[in-house]
Parts: sequence; C-alpha cells; structure tokens
Amino acid sequence: MAISPDDFTVSKLACPRCRSRLDVIETSSGGRTVSVTGLGAAVEQHAIALQRFQGPGAGPDIICPACEYRIDPSAPYRARFLWN
Repeated sequence: MAISPDDFTVSKLACPRCRSRLDVIETSSGGRTVSVTGLGAAVEQHAIALQRFQGPGAGPDIICPACEYRIDPSAPYRARFLWN
C-alpha cells in the first residue's frame, strides 16, 4: 500500500526547553511521529532519543524526544511553531 501526502501532515516546531528543532508528522489515523531535525546545544551530547512515536490515544501534548519535555501545542507562548 502506497502512502500519499494526503495521509499525513508535517508541522515544524522548536522545543522551548532544549531548543531542538522538531518535525511532527501526524497521520490520518491520529498517530504522531516526532523527529528531531536539529539538536539544541543543551542536549547535543546526551539526547535521550531522536524520534518518538505517539499513538492516537496519547493526547494532544507533543513530547520532545531529545529531552522528554511535554509541549502543549495549544499554548503558542511555550511551543514556537516554525511553519506548517
């Protein structure tokens, strides 16, 4: 089964805690993959992970794979979305 661009959306944001750049890929099924595209200086040497999958029941918060900080996407003053 081929995956088409209509099956997912990508958002880019910066973690407010460690300043890592993240890609958030949301699928039509409600799952979410959060990938680190650029590590922040605070976690360059000891990032916990570079990618994390959150299932459909994980709730709206985005968890940074590098520092495990819980980002509330409805609070724009905390999570700076770079572009959609």
